[in-house]
Amino acid sequence: MPITSPLVRYGERFVDEAWGLCAGVNFFLYLAFLIPFEITAFSLVIQFWSDAVPVGAWIAIVLILYA
Repeated sequence: MPITSPLVRYGERFVDEAWGLCAGVNFFLYLAFLIPFEITAFSLVIQFWSDAVPVGAWIAIVLILYA
């Protein structure tokens, strides 16, 4: 059954419409919080090796790469 966003659509179809909504909101929040966590982890690892470049510059570089 090829459909768009199967995580949400399967929840709506086989469980309940509210389940599909909750699944969609949870998936969005997961992705929205994952990016800042990755940026923080990246800056901490780079800062462990070298302090030559400020942390704010690394954060800006990673945000530009995400964009």
